[in-house]
Amino acid sequence: VARFDAVQTTAFMARGLLDAVKAALTSDHSIVRSSALDVLDVLANVRMQYQALVNSSVLEIIANLLPTDEALRNKLVNTINSLTQGSALVATMVRLGYIPLLCGGLSWFKEFDSVISETYAVEGTTFNYELISDLVTALESIIMVGEAERMEQNLSLNPFLLHVTPESVGFIHGAIAG
Repeated sequence: VARFDAVQTTAFMARGLLDAVKAALTSDHSIVRSSALDVLDVLANVRMQYQALVNSSVLEIIANLLPTDEALRNKLVNTINSLTQGSALVATMVRLGYIPLLCGGLSWFKEFDSVISETYAVEGTTFNYELISDLVTALESIIMVGEAERMEQNLSLNPFLLHVTPESVGFIHGAIAG
């Protein structure tokens, strides 16, 4: 409904849609969490409900899920990548620590993956090139929004680069070395 009917989407928003999405993001079932991410993607990219997303605290929930939800990690990164396209959300995402989080995610390039282990009874590391590409794209989008702010406000430095920690640089170096 959100994708095709703006009037109904507004009605759902007025009746607490984002509260339901927040509850769905904390569900024990990955299919429910996945559907909630689909709704967020539509709200951000089709309905441009940026302020509502910021006010609802769903960005915090996504930030908490990313390092822990192996089953949906790829989809979470895709959602984050999608949310960074709406520059109105990027400043909030940076404030919430998404730059170090995404840089830390670069270390997932090669890791033990319990989902693969449980599904295919194979133990060992996995190599997820698409995940790394999506993480880098999200980081690039954030930095580009910061660069636009720098130019618009006539600043000497991209304000978002101040959120790149030494640990983040280490993760970037590790991904490049890997």
